[in-house]
Amino acid sequence: MKVSNTEYDEHKGRIAIGRLHVGELQRGMEVKVCTPDDACRVSKVSEFFVYQNFSHVPVESVGAGDICAVCGMDGIMIGETIADKVTGTPLPTIKVEEPTVRMSFSINTSPFVGWEGKYVTNRNLRDRLYRELERNLAMKVEDGETADTFLASGRGTLHLTILIENMRREGYKFMIGPPKVINKTVDGKLLEPYEIAAVEVPEESMGSVVKLLGRRRGQMVDMEADGPEGTALLKYKIPTRGLIGLQNAILAGI
Repeated sequence: MKVSNTEYDEHKGRIAIGRLHVGELQRGMEVKVCTPDDACRVSKVSEFFVYQNFSHVPVESVGAGDICAVCGMDGIMIGETIADKVTGTPLPTIKVEEPTVRMSFSINTSPFVGWEGKYVTNRNLRDRLYRELERNLAMKVEDGETADTFLASGRGTLHLTILIENMRREGYKFMIGPPKVINKTVDGKLLEPYEIAAVEVPEESMGSVVKLLGRRRGQMVDMEADGPEGTALLKYKIPTRGLIGLQNAILAGI
């Protein structure tokens, strides 16, 4: 069974989700967990569930073809393989995309501090950010330069915006810094992340949008001018830094 997704439960810990390709998986069974770097460890299935009507239903065993959620394997990651303890072999791995954008989180020191929010301390903020790593494997969190600052990295600004909104609704009060693109050096060359941006606009506004994306170093890869209600669909290959603030710029220009 290849782990294609994970969940987290306060009592059960990390839950591995995937489709059983071959054989049978039973409750209490000892299995071998194989990592992408060919390292293996022995673990035990404490319990597992199948999905019925958007809910978890506990079962004693599942067969090939079933999609199930397995509990009892601490630290299991997406792309790892749950296999037979003796004869199992790892399946082709799934690679989790690396983060492309980083933002800083810090405790609230504005003049409005204390007016609202249930969790406002440095410890509350740190615990919540690191707890997110249990559910969100595409995100990374590290301590900042100061004791009250933390750096969260994700797959674009939307990824981090969802985290910010969830924390706000949970009662956390904090400050955030501007998004910054994560560059990396490969073979002595400085590389930056690129994205594929799809923009649907009215045909009469297409010229100004093309000009705006061109200024942001975008390269057109496809254009469909026969969209519904006289719209055009533009697809661009564009640096991630060019996407920051792009939506507001398009709305303001149109």
